[in-house]
Amino acid sequence: MMIANGYRIQKFDSDWTKLKKFLLSQKETLEDNPNHPEWVEQNRKEIISGTMRTYVVTQKDEIVGDIIFKIQKDIEENWLMNVHNLYITHSSRNQSLGAILIKIAEVEAKIQGMKAIELDCTVEDLETGTCKCYKNILESS
Repeated sequence: MMIANGYRIQKFDSDWTKLKKFLLSQKETLEDNPNHPEWVEQNRKEIISGTMRTYVVTQKDEIVGDIIFKIQKDIEENWLMNVHNLYITHSSRNQSLGAILIKIAEVEAKIQGMKAIELDCTVEDLETGTCKCYKNILESS
């Protein structure tokens, strides 16, 4: 899907080397979660197979954003969407790219019968980053 300013959003297409390089370059993610490189490697198979759904934002063939999420049942057998990674590079922020990625994930999850959404984020993210992005989307819906 092509959107404004030359950005393109697409489902991850198996160029693992390119995606891994992008995931490991996320400075804020690494600061918040020192185990992020291990998480990336532990979830490689699920990301490549599509069990963990992944969408990327590209501009001029470079990845500038991503969302990685999984749709699964909780302990009460309700479907939920767990967003594991949502990141937009600094130079590509403030263009609603994160909101678009969340909406894409939300639509996929609703098709599966989703009842809840979980976000992996830190306390500091409550007014910035992923949590703020999602809060803004909910308020505008």
